Amino acid sequence: MPPHHQPGALSPWRFSGPEHYKQAEKLLNDIRYEKNETERSKKLQEAQVHATLALVAALQGGQVGDKQLQQWKLY
Repeated sequence: MPPHHQPGALSPWRFSGPEHYKQAEKLLNDIRYEKNETERSKKLQEAQVHATLALVAALQGGQVGDKQLQQWKLY
């Protein structure tokens, strides 16, 4: 947890499912330009986590409302 994070406060690290998906795509795109193999590996791992979390969010049974469904349709 970042040192400036207050318990109970909305975390700046929270993403919706579509935001996880968008972040995974961004990281995968960034990998194409990364020359450092260690950084490429880190970005790939982070992209995999975001993609997995996007999938989990998409599969939440009965918890996706109209607003969330519209967000997914944008991607």
